[in-house]
Amino acid sequence: MEENLRKGLESIAKSLNRSIRPQKYMTAAEAELAYVPPDKSVEVLPVDAVGLKPEECGGWDHIYAPNADALGEMRGYGVHPAIIRKFYTCPEMWWN
Repeated sequence: MEENLRKGLESIAKSLNRSIRPQKYMTAAEAELAYVPPDKSVEVLPVDAVGLKPEECGGWDHIYAPNADALGEMRGYGVHPAIIRKFYTCPEMWWN
């Protein structure tokens, strides 16, 4: 019984010292965000509210941006502010 307990504790100790790979982190983040329905995490903003014109956005007069709850989740997961700012531009401008 003591031997089994020792093996179990060693197994737990090894798993605690193991570093988390980026892919596992991304999988956990995606799973956490997946349970939030899109209509509960996105808001529609007019393009002029973010300082753009419809001509700059391929004729679209609105963008889809994360709401305050989604922003909190992204910041909590350490998403870089430059990536968050991309949500407040038009997709046509993302690669510029």
